[in-house]
Amino acid sequence: MAIDPIFAAFIALHYVSMLITVIRLGYRVKRRQLWWDDLWALLAIVGTVFIIMLYTTLGLRKLNTFPAQMQSFFTWMSYLSSPTAMWSARLSILLTIIKVLPFGTNRNVARASFIVMFFLWVGVLLSKVFMCGVPVPTNLVCDVPRKTTALTLTLNIVSVVWLVALPAFRLYRVKSALAYRNFMVACVTAGLCLIAVDVAHAVNLINAEAPGRVANYQALNISGNLQVILSMLASNIVVFITYMFSVDSPVPPPPEFERSSKDSASI
Repeated sequence: MAIDPIFAAFIALHYVSMLITVIRLGYRVKRRQLWWDDLWALLAIVGTVFIIMLYTTLGLRKLNTFPAQMQSFFTWMSYLSSPTAMWSARLSILLTIIKVLPFGTNRNVARASFIVMFFLWVGVLLSKVFMCGVPVPTNLVCDVPRKTTALTLTLNIVSVVWLVALPAFRLYRVKSALAYRNFMVACVTAGLCLIAVDVAHAVNLINAEAPGRVANYQALNISGNLQVILSMLASNIVVFITYMFSVDSPVPPPPEFERSSKDSASI
């Protein structure tokens, strides 16, 4: 059984996005500049590896020809690997933005938003895990509930809108160096691309679940895979741009400076 050309194309694109991420991590290791965004990029690689394994295996052999336990494993993998890769890449983007933000209120708000986004991702995963009810069945025999689809789409779009809003706010309110502004413009552009593909995927899902319509699974596969691939590429692009425009991470003020500032303020 030959792999479908569309499956083969997405396998190749996932490989490319994973390779670029490996290059990014290797460059950070070489410069001894590993940070928390790299950890989430690594987790995105793990999710992508599972996607590639799934596509390659099911492209060569039909799902119903595997034993029941393997069918269950592949089904769960398909529901959990894509959101893991996509959300990890987007969390990596947010952490890269946090890395270059100056210390202060905006950085603290961005840190808090990371915690919120993390729990949004957990919410997406839990909606998949419990979509067939409790206890969680070994073999998924239910259709994806509309509430699960609605929750997933809403959280996806909310998260990426924030990835646009945060750097856009900095561009609007803060006059900064050209290199810093170029980085923020790149973040906004990457976020807008992710919004576009999220909206396209939402439209495909809504059309697929509309009464009387035949689901276009090819369109769903295309938009769903692009969500992961573009998220991975965007997470790497914003990192490479920090080097291209020499955007440095801020240095925290020493404790002595903080104490002297407080003393001056009290006087």
